[in-house]
Amino acid sequence: MVFVVISQHRFDVFNNPIQYYSLKIENFPQDYTSYNLRAHTYQWLGEYELAILDFTKLLESSIQPYKIYNNRGLCYEKIGDYHNALVDYQTANALLPNNKVILLNIEIIENMIKSNE
Repeated sequence: MVFVVISQHRFDVFNNPIQYYSLKIENFPQDYTSYNLRAHTYQWLGEYELAILDFTKLLESSIQPYKIYNNRGLCYEKIGDYHNALVDYQTANALLPNNKVILLNIEIIENMIKSNE
């Protein structure tokens, strides 16, 4: 086990990563790495709305924003918000043109939008 002590609290990082990252963010609000890791953990757990909030916060850091827009787009897609997913994918594509993964995401979401019309 890996234990970490933050502000008099001891955490098992592997058994409760959300609590660990949340406390790190509380104590170090500019620690964008913790926002990123928590966002991906939320995404993995299917907590897409919470992941969207963290990805949105990450955009303030402007560290590889195309990845953040793409990941936030994936979360919007999972909750059925296809319009915002497409906007984020298109923004990611504008920042990193012709990336195969991003272009595939755009194609998939455009097909989903057409099939729901």
